[in-house]
Amino acid sequence: MLNHARCREASAEQKAEISALNNSVKELQVTVEELEKERDFYFGKLREVEIFCQTNSESENQSVDVIKHVSAILYANDDAEADDTNAIEAADIEA
Repeated sequence: MLNHARCREASAEQKAEISALNNSVKELQVTVEELEKERDFYFGKLREVEIFCQTNSESENQSVDVIKHVSAILYANDDAEADDTNAIEAADIEA
């Protein structure tokens, strides 16, 4: 009988642990959903900027420099490339 009682205790402890883990999974799922919504929101904004830059890049306007700068940032592969692009464009502006 003692072994049977220990099995019930272990089983109760395991059920509590499973319940806690299930709650953690649910919280993580909610977090993932929120992050996906935020990602989609900012992706949409970036897509709008990209379309704007593409449609206005051939304009004969002073804002062409701004559009080129924004385009360079959008199409940079990583932070290092974006920093290099910023440094080059800053030197061009100063010159």
